[in-house]
Amino acid sequence: MNHIRKTNGKWVLVVEDDTDLRMAVSLLLQEQHIKVLGAANGLEAIRIMSNALHEDHLPSIILLDLNMPLFNGWDLLYLVEVAQPKIQEIPIVVTSGEHIPRLDPRYRNIKKPYTSEQIMTEVRRVIPE
Repeated sequence: MNHIRKTNGKWVLVVEDDTDLRMAVSLLLQEQHIKVLGAANGLEAIRIMSNALHEDHLPSIILLDLNMPLFNGWDLLYLVEVAQPKIQEIPIVVTSGEHIPRLDPRYRNIKKPYTSEQIMTEVRRVIPE
């Protein structure tokens, strides 16, 4: 609860199947007093966003890995495109170890391996200090 107050209720959804990377990014953000929820795949992310939509408290930004098992980042991006306008407005930063030639220009992209500074720059665009 204290983290929410410090960030004015803003939070980050980290969607990453690599547990170590998801935990490292989450820890980085939490050290900056930013609330974080993590999802190991697109299905978990949908569950989290559905609950957040129901509570009218959607994430401020989504950090999204594209290459995941089960329900990948491309699948999640498609659902966002056809979702309610509130969900469509959430900034998304796509992460991938590969070049992404057909990425919609409204999404930002960070190539893996990325640095802490790159993550914080993207998050701070939406959740300033």
